[in-house]
Amino acid sequence: MKAKEYFARLDGISKEDFIRMAEKCGTPEGDEAWKKFEFFTIAATVIRDLLLEARDIMKARGVERDSAAVSVLKEVRQKWEAVCRMIEQKYGVKSFDKHTFNHLLKEKMPELAIMLPPDFWR
Repeated sequence: MKAKEYFARLDGISKEDFIRMAEKCGTPEGDEAWKKFEFFTIAATVIRDLLLEARDIMKARGVERDSAAVSVLKEVRQKWEAVCRMIEQKYGVKSFDKHTFNHLLKEKMPELAIMLPPDFWR
């Protein structure tokens, strides 16, 4: 899937809602906690789908070497970064951090931190 297709999933969110969700992230306002949850749920869903796509690409290409797996992960990370840029262009806010993809990989799959080259984590 292309980055534009992942971005299209966000079309149901109005600009005002998106900006409000982005502004509430990291604030102590308890009343708005659900918006923070919704916001991160959207990001997590897109990243999950990107990781599933990475798995399918690896299977289709018959990836067996670490270097080939790193290439696929870089490819899907670039899609995430493209989605982040599209969000910023459309909504005018830096809402999704382009490094979220890397942070999630490090947190949920710490064994990758050992396998992936330092330039991957840029």
